[in-house]
Amino acid sequence: MVDRQYVQAHTEGFADLEARIKDFSPEKMQDICGIPAATLRAVARLYATSEASIIFWAWASRSTSTAPTTPAA
Repeated sequence: MVDRQYVQAHTEGFADLEARIKDFSPEKMQDICGIPAATLRAVARLYATSEASIIFWAWASRSTSTAPTTPAA
């Protein structure tokens, strides 16, 4: 689920990202993270179809925790 028009207008390097993640299927990731592939798909669809304000609220509510954070590589 990609809004190609938005990506084209507002991002750089998206094709490179797609190429890097193409082998990270929910089936492969379930063995690494311990979450069933069906759940990973359901959460991805929910995230992709949610309004930005809901996503921001969920992120902001977690970002104020005292848990250690690591920058994305």
